[in-house]
Amino acid sequence: MDGGIMKSQGIPFWVWVCLAGVVAFTFVPLSSRFRAEQSNRAVELSAEIDSIEQLAAGQQLSLVEALDRLKRSGLGAVVVSEETLDDVAKYSGDLRIESLPEGAGTRILASQGIADRLAKGLQVRFGNARVQVAPLPDGAAEILVVGYHYATLRGVSLGLPPQWTSVVRSSGLRVIGRMSNPLGANPESVRGSIEWASGQGMAVFLPQGEQVLGRREGLDALIESLRSKGLLYASPEFVKIGGDSNVLREAPDIAVSLHSAQTAELDRMASSEIVERYVRAGRERNCRILLLRPATFSSEAPLEDFAKLAGGIRDGLIRSGAGVGPARPFAPVQTLPFLPALLCLLSAPVAFFAALAITENRSVASLLTVLLLISGAATLTGAFVSYAALALAVLFPVAAFVVCERLEAALPVRFLAVSGVSLIGGLCVAAVLTSPEYFVRGAVFSGVKLSLLGPIALVGAAAFVRYAGGWPSLKQPATWLQLSLGLLVLAAFGMLAIRTGNDNPSAVSDLELRFRAMLDALLYVRPRTKEFLIGHPMLVVSLGLMALHRSGNRKVGGWLALALALAWIGQTGIVNTLCHLHTPLSIGLTRVAVGLMTGGILGGALWLVARRALRPGGA
Repeated sequence: MDGGIMKSQGIPFWVWVCLAGVVAFTFVPLSSRFRAEQSNRAVELSAEIDSIEQLAAGQQLSLVEALDRLKRSGLGAVVVSEETLDDVAKYSGDLRIESLPEGAGTRILASQGIADRLAKGLQVRFGNARVQVAPLPDGAAEILVVGYHYATLRGVSLGLPPQWTSVVRSSGLRVIGRMSNPLGANPESVRGSIEWASGQGMAVFLPQGEQVLGRREGLDALIESLRSKGLLYASPEFVKIGGDSNVLREAPDIAVSLHSAQTAELDRMASSEIVERYVRAGRERNCRILLLRPATFSSEAPLEDFAKLAGGIRDGLIRSGAGVGPARPFAPVQTLPFLPALLCLLSAPVAFFAALAITENRSVASLLTVLLLISGAATLTGAFVSYAALALAVLFPVAAFVVCERLEAALPVRFLAVSGVSLIGGLCVAAVLTSPEYFVRGAVFSGVKLSLLGPIALVGAAAFVRYAGGWPSLKQPATWLQLSLGLLVLAAFGMLAIRTGNDNPSAVSDLELRFRAMLDALLYVRPRTKEFLIGHPMLVVSLGLMALHRSGNRKVGGWLALALALAWIGQTGIVNTLCHLHTPLSIGLTRVAVGLMTGGILGGALWLVARRALRPGGA
């Protein structure tokens, strides 16, 4: 043992004071974030215009009648995609295109309406395009485009179809314009495209294809145009689009998240599951626009069925407290000057205490504490905030391990105290990284994997040394049970590593999805599986085994070390839950509380069985 701290067991009073100080200083930004989230809970339901038109045709209804029916079911906006000359050529029978000899240009015969749209599109796209439009006696028009071959003209945007934008607007619904990034677009054409769409009534811009309009050099022009016209930018959730993250990062003040589902996904789900999926997106992931798609292609009354689906989602949102209304961005969040540095300063004594208790080396503890202070000081430059958040996210679950070992109290009190210290790490991340760009995924906490796996590795190693004999025990012959458990634990941690992160590549199985749906139906907020089924029950067992170990039963040391390593899956899971910065704070905290309650009950039952089995001559 080293120093006065280690000579006396227990937890010094000043450690609790520092912990209370950290919690107090996270209160200001977190309370501001809570108010911003609570004041912006309305979700806007939307659908695609071509789907609505086809569903209406299935019931011999007009588009106006269909929009009116869907509006009464909660629909607030309609997605209208821009058309290109090539798109129009596929359905317009009166469109004729002729390439002039020797590359002189292209001659197009079209209706006057299409001619006007093409002339506008050419002017927006090429600016100085030499275009001549001449009316013909039969009401059509001749467009002569000098110097451009049809291969170039076919991708020219004709803007949003005016016949659809006008009927959507006259139905009292908002237009969500879906636009692509054409090859060769420049900042001027980006500005012109947005101004044109705005003039057609577009309220929300939705990117289409693999890149956002203006990617790369024209993104500033896009953001500037959207702001100047008072338009919103909708970012599709779970979809990779080039330039999307740039816009979210640079312009969170005009950005909202949009959730949609593919037809293939909906086809595998029951109607109730579809409703639940959309409601969860609005309630738990801050998606402010839901793009609805029909659950099935065929039915007796396809539009009516779609209206019922929309109505079910609307009712679900209202029951959840979110409500239905026009989408809007989140308001800025109030924070404290130099908060990351302040939190690191207040956490430094805790870091020293925890490091000294685990390593029993004052030099190592001092070095780690200095590193924490340096990470905090570095944030004063305005950068490195994410590194400070990562340091705090790792520190508190590790400090919770020391509390687990040293706190003298009844088992339930120790269970809550250990989890509470870990929770402080999550509160720090949520407080330090609180701003609208995190709400819409414009920025994410980049240390998710390390904050989740790092404390588990540190606590697992410390527990192995303290309770399982450390390195010398590895030289002893192993039993088949030990080998099997070792492989099982490695597989579990490998799966945890794969499935953790902001871009989780591992698909969730149908069985797990159904299990989650069952939990969603039974509980107000679904707890995280790894917390309430593994981590928290094993923490209860760990606390029980630790009491046996203290009483002199050294035979439980190996089991205690294993249980502690598994228990810290739950502890780091608590921090990780609050690292999902797009999830409302109220949902994250409730999820932690529900996980602790259910996991604690399961752990209590498990410990009763384990304690009986561990008694001398027990069953």
